[in-house]
Amino acid sequence: FFFNDTATTEIYTEQIVGSVRCVQETDPYHNAIHGADVASNVCYFLRQGLGEPLLNIEVAALIIGAVVHDIGHPGLNNAFLVSTKSKQAMIYNDQSVLENFHVTTFYSITKMENCDILQGLEDKDWSCLLYTSDAADDLLCVDLGGRRIIKK
Repeated sequence: FFFNDTATTEIYTEQIVGSVRCVQETDPYHNAIHGADVASNVCYFLRQGLGEPLLNIEVAALIIGAVVHDIGHPGLNNAFLVSTKSKQAMIYNDQSVLENFHVTTFYSITKMENCDILQGLEDKDWSCLLYTSDAADDLLCVDLGGRRIIKK
């Protein structure tokens, strides 16, 4: 798959950041620079050896989650979206609205021309990323108002 060494990881991270720039940014803070900053910090910790017990697909989920954790953010919080009965709140049944939106937006980007950063995944890794949802769980655990238990 991808992350055989630090240089490959950093190049791949740049590709992820480039792909998410396909999304129109409306919030001055939750933008591609913010995602790149969080991903840069994740890469720093991975270079310090914190990623050694992880599988490549888990490293991918961490980096993807870092880059896209606020993708397309409208600048409003979950409580506001739910209380105003926003379209997004209705779509996601008032559950981790922004986090589900970020996950869906990321997967939508992977279907855009020249933005499929997951195209090199083997079927088993795609299934792992999509169905065991490591990246999605990382994003959904960001919802501090939710009742999700963070996996150890």
